[in-house]
Amino acid sequence: MPSWDELWSSFEALCIAGHDAIRRAAVAYFYDHDIQAIWDTVMRAFAPLTVQAAYAAAWIDVGDFDIPSLKNAALGKRILGETWPEIVAGFRALPPADVETSRNDLNAAVIEIAHRFDRWLGEIGFGCEQLDDGSLYFHIYEHQDWATLSSPTAPSPEP
Repeated sequence: MPSWDELWSSFEALCIAGHDAIRRAAVAYFYDHDIQAIWDTVMRAFAPLTVQAAYAAAWIDVGDFDIPSLKNAALGKRILGETWPEIVAGFRALPPADVETSRNDLNAAVIEIAHRFDRWLGEIGFGCEQLDDGSLYFHIYEHQDWATLSSPTAPSPEP
């Protein structure tokens, strides 16, 4: 079992990798307008962040840690935004696995967390909307912002 430091370091690495992948996809989208390509990239970057958020929330809950922020504040603002503590709080509010919970209560908790993920995705510049015909529409709100951001792993320019 990894330590808290290893888990958080892994989460930060996911944030950097996700940011860089989304940035590259946003630059490509600027030229090719390939919605499927940017959708695939954003979802591939976002999915492991959501899973890792659950692990981080469990560690925070068990260890009674404060909700941390990323070392790179600009990266944290861009990839986690203001919704990050809400995501962690949503996971922490779930009933423990060893406590009997009604299906209705569990469904309500899952739906609430899904809404928080939806807000998180919207905050980083993307969104999904289910249309009346059952299909999904992928919103790309801020691809220009993503395309102009520098990589958090790149060295800072000299003053």
